Amino acid sequence: MRSLSEAEAEAVALQTSLVEAACQRLGLVFCPIFLSAVALREGRLQRVLADWHFPLAVSAVLPNARHIPAKVRTFVDFSAAHFRRPPWAEFI
Repeated sequence: MRSLSEAEAEAVALQTSLVEAACQRLGLVFCPIFLSAVALREGRLQRVLADWHFPLAVSAVLPNARHIPAKVRTFVDFSAAHFRRPPWAEFI
């Protein structure tokens, strides 16, 4: 596993700080659900506009071939199952 670049680490720290600020009732935050899932579950945050979801799609693009390698097929199947109900969904 690679380590985060300085810019990536700063982006994560900023999002985490924004979530914490929202928990302190300093405003609203728009962030990925996995960053706020624990605070939501603990009741430190409340969802606003709960019926609205950021439109996001994850796609697997495969070459036009008759035979897709088993490793590729396994990865695509795993990914489809994983993103159907992501691990952080249990927190909300």
